[in-house]
Amino acid sequence: MRRALLALSISLTLGACDSDPGGPTTWHEVPESEITEEMRRHMQHAGTAAQKLGRVLLTNLQTAIAEEGPSYAIGFCNERAIPLTQEANTELGSSNGRSLRLGRTSFRLRNGDNTPPTWAADAVTRGDNRRHVFEGPNGALGFLLPIPTGDLCMSCHGPQDSLAPEVRDALANRYPDDQATGFAAGDLRGYFWAESN
Repeated sequence: MRRALLALSISLTLGACDSDPGGPTTWHEVPESEITEEMRRHMQHAGTAAQKLGRVLLTNLQTAIAEEGPSYAIGFCNERAIPLTQEANTELGSSNGRSLRLGRTSFRLRNGDNTPPTWAADAVTRGDNRRHVFEGPNGALGFLLPIPTGDLCMSCHGPQDSLAPEVRDALANRYPDDQATGFAAGDLRGYFWAESN
């Protein structure tokens, strides 16, 4: 009897953690067939914001490479990519009364500060080359938007033996735990993630 009461108590406690009169308290992936028009609108807004952030990062990266070469670009990414992302988040504001927050992540990280949000971790690990939609507590939405490996990316993310010696040295210096080489042009490199509340 005592075991049954303990099991019931644990079950009720865990159930209370997972229930919320306003909606679910945990994130779940929304199957394609269940994505609503409202979700699609927010995903389109997130996609537009991610493209804008991508253009800012790419423009700055191209400038860094043109001025000093690929090894200098690694320093740029190390020092400026996350602050530029934070600036973009500040500028994005909100859409339809919802805030939007963006970041970048990958299943093979270069910068440990780009780990995926908890709600996206499993999908990122799988590395599916498609968009993902997630629903969270109180109507929150999350999106994963694929980032392909472009030709420009290859000078720092290509196969190890194809990287210039100064690039390999810069990677070893700036990112000793780097996992983000060995890609081919067109490969899935990672994702923009977006969270809309």
